[in-house]
Amino acid sequence: MIARLRLELKSQRLLYAIPVVVIWILVPLVVYSNYLAAEGDLFITRLFAINSAQQFIPLFAVWWPVFVMKEYLNAPGNELLYVYRFGWDTLLSRMLALWIWYGLHWSVLCGLMALFLPRLFILYLLVWAQCFFLIAVAYGIAMVSRNTFLPLIVTVLYCLGCILFQLPASIFSLEAPLEAGAELWPAAVMLAAGAVFLVAGYSLEKRLLKDG
Repeated sequence: MIARLRLELKSQRLLYAIPVVVIWILVPLVVYSNYLAAEGDLFITRLFAINSAQQFIPLFAVWWPVFVMKEYLNAPGNELLYVYRFGWDTLLSRMLALWIWYGLHWSVLCGLMALFLPRLFILYLLVWAQCFFLIAVAYGIAMVSRNTFLPLIVTVLYCLGCILFQLPASIFSLEAPLEAGAELWPAAVMLAAGAVFLVAGYSLEKRLLKDG
């Protein structure tokens, strides 16, 4: 499965680079520009880092998964992709692998920011949970609709809604210092809800495999 997943990511070509650019170029540039605007004030810079991470990192978590699923659901001749698939060589396992791969990028970035900015561990956990939830939702919606455009739209609308309207089931606490342990409750909600979407999506994927 890993070898096939690597080929599927490689086939994305320039599209693969977009989340990488967001994590390694866009977010650091936004944080650094706000550091300069704040005249080196680390407290203000930390707030901007929290905001930037919450706004950009989860939004692009579904990018790789959606384009991997596209080959199985929308591409011409996609029936051939279901040949010789056994055991854990499933779209579900791909979603989990891509969540980990994307999360490792986020882990390194957060670790680098933590060298200069204090108390980012709760933010680190919350963003991991949010990425898991969004990937799970995208997977579930794609399995229901057998379409990958809809999950992208839902993800964008959800993230924008969380940013603009402070939805209750969200990690987007833009003004919060993210220090209290009580603020970890959204992570538990996201993980539990994401697990439901994964289980539902996998039951539909097994049906799709039988039909394919």
